[in-house]
Amino acid sequence: MKKRRLKKKVKIIGIGIILLTIIIIVLIKLSILFNSYEYKLKKIGYNKEETSIILKLDEDKVDEIITLELNKDIPLLIETKYFMYKNMHNYLDFYNKNSSYNLRDVVEIINTNRNKDYYVDIKSSDITKGNLTLVNKYYALNKEYEPVELKSVNLQYAYANNKLIKEANDKYIELAKAAKKLNYNLIINSSYRDFESQEDIYKAKEKTMGIEKTDELVARPGHSEHQLGYAIDIDLYKTEYDKLENTDEYKWLLENAHKYGFILRYPKAKENITGYSFEPWHYRYVGIEVAEYIYKNKITFDEYYAYYIEK
Repeated sequence: MKKRRLKKKVKIIGIGIILLTIIIIVLIKLSILFNSYEYKLKKIGYNKEETSIILKLDEDKVDEIITLELNKDIPLLIETKYFMYKNMHNYLDFYNKNSSYNLRDVVEIINTNRNKDYYVDIKSSDITKGNLTLVNKYYALNKEYEPVELKSVNLQYAYANNKLIKEANDKYIELAKAAKKLNYNLIINSSYRDFESQEDIYKAKEKTMGIEKTDELVARPGHSEHQLGYAIDIDLYKTEYDKLENTDEYKWLLENAHKYGFILRYPKAKENITGYSFEPWHYRYVGIEVAEYIYKNKITFDEYYAYYIEK
């Protein structure tokens, strides 16, 4: 009799242990579920697809999104090319105030500082980046900056007194020789200019056109790529530089300059990003790899710098 009671007691204890184990397992699983990103994002209001997009981010970034109110634009932004999380709040603020823009435009504008006024919050150009140094209306060189290894450009391919950094010079000569084989006679009208020369050009234009118009066409001193020694203005014999767009030489340059490391720096339809009017004559040396990427993806150097260098 005692044995039966003992067996029954052991059986009850065993069942109790099993039930307790099951309860503990269930509680652990519920705890894991309730603390999972999937559950928290679903509770906020994100659907399965939106959640999977958000979960592509690093954990610290997901942790922040969980603290925010539901915003269906966040997953769309994350999927937008050249999205940078550090700019997310700026993207959202700008988009809320400028809903006429699409998200791709918003990312482009914020990444390149175009939501800010020109020449106000100026940063020093990082010259350690070499041929990938950014100089524009937000990044400037100091008055004393002068590149090393400047080399005079062969007079067969440039007017007198033109100089470039050796690497850019060598690649330009290769480009000009390739063009010449097709009877395209390219010639550099302007290349390296020091701070003072740019200042003279800017002041002369300002006297006749005023500040606003001058800023569309001419860089302020310190803000010109020409001071880097990597920029060139290409001219054609017997053709005014502003007529270059309508020539076969220009069409050839568009399709081939990147093969030698040069990009069209201020392209058409990108004025809102570069801050300058379209200049079919202004090319910038950035190296073959970067030039090919910019060419294939149809972006500006400003966009490339923001996403791949400054990021």
